[in-house]
Amino acid sequence: MMDALDLLKRYDGSDTDFYAAAEAVPLEHVVPDDWRDAVLNPDSGLVERIPYELCVLVALRKAIRRREARG
Repeated sequence: MMDALDLLKRYDGSDTDFYAAAEAVPLEHVVPDDWRDAVLNPDSGLVERIPYELCVLVALRKAIRRREARG
């Protein structure tokens, strides 16, 4: 979770639609299987920022509710 939040912070203010191909984007425990098709671009395999950021925020909310998120 913290790696995903760090990634969001690094891209804050960027106007790109996708994360760089060389970027290690954490998907496990962040992006549910149902969302994989929305997050991963089928042509390029790149991770789309907006759906990924939504998944990170939902995962963070769940972690906070379980009291697993720590700063």
